[in-house]
Amino acid sequence: MCRVAADCGIFCRGFRRWQDREFDRRWRRAIGRSTHLNREQMERCADFWQLTEQLCQGVALACDEKPGPNSPCRGWDEFSDEDLARFSRELVRAPEPIAIMAGDSAGQRGD
Repeated sequence: MCRVAADCGIFCRGFRRWQDREFDRRWRRAIGRSTHLNREQMERCADFWQLTEQLCQGVALACDEKPGPNSPCRGWDEFSDEDLARFSRELVRAPEPIAIMAGDSAGQRGD
């Protein structure tokens, strides 16, 4: 979910919300530190870690996980109700209402 959020610019903006130092500080315990991997490669490692945790906990989204004490992210608990409502609005755009003509109803056709 973090990778999707980062790539699509949704929710918390995933890994991209953290500058390099903060990303390293948050994720160091989970994925370690590397002198030869670039940021994108480290994010991929973090994504694999999140997916593994997601599978272990049997949740649909990494954000649904019950974060442990050393978890780099607190999932949905990291956000206020207002933030979560905004995230929902970002994803779900209600379509324009469809005008129904008088006399139209399910199962009634003029054929």
